[in-house]
Amino acid sequence: MEKNTLRKNAIEIIKLEIIRGVIEPLAEINQVELAKRFEISRGPIREALSQLSAEGLVELNAYKKVTVTDITRTYVLDLYSTRNIIECFAIKKLISYKNNQNIISQLNYIVDQMREAIIIKDKNEVAELDLKFHRAIIIGTKNKFLNQCWNLLESGVLRCMHRRYRIYDSLDEIIGNHPIIIKTIEDKDITRAEALIALHVSDASEKILTLWDINEQI
Repeated sequence: MEKNTLRKNAIEIIKLEIIRGVIEPLAEINQVELAKRFEISRGPIREALSQLSAEGLVELNAYKKVTVTDITRTYVLDLYSTRNIIECFAIKKLISYKNNQNIISQLNYIVDQMREAIIIKDKNEVAELDLKFHRAIIIGTKNKFLNQCWNLLESGVLRCMHRRYRIYDSLDEIIGNHPIIIKTIEDKDITRAEALIALHVSDASEKILTLWDINEQI
């Protein structure tokens, strides 16, 4: 198997385990053990961890120690305030286009998939689909720089979603404003769409901080 493929596989597996909480915040990552686990040299492992560091999932220090990034109160507030700016801009940009039927169809399909995942109580799938919904709005803007900004946040957002949904007994409320957001795109109601996105992101942030014991002082 080629080096790039080995590195990519290592990135995806480690990334998923961090996002889903299999590897907990502040856990130390042993590069030697990972190399043995994936049966590859430490070179691809170092490259994988460097990529995960760029995505904000791990931290590398001067002593070559690698730890999973902690999710603190400041982390959540900074992440979600930035997400709010990006998504509010994206929804306005998307609505400004004349024909949004393709993206509307995509968003409706994703919400239908979310409902199916909720019925079978697949929390991991619900989180992935929730992220897919918001990613579709960003992609729909056809703005490559906005996409790049979103890509920097995506792993952190999904990580918080997984944490949040693991705590819920009922997933029904997750559907929430998603169908209404689609309706505002159909109606080309920029003011209401922006307000709904801001409320949606703010509510998500508040629920994470309320349901999850994060005590760091800002």
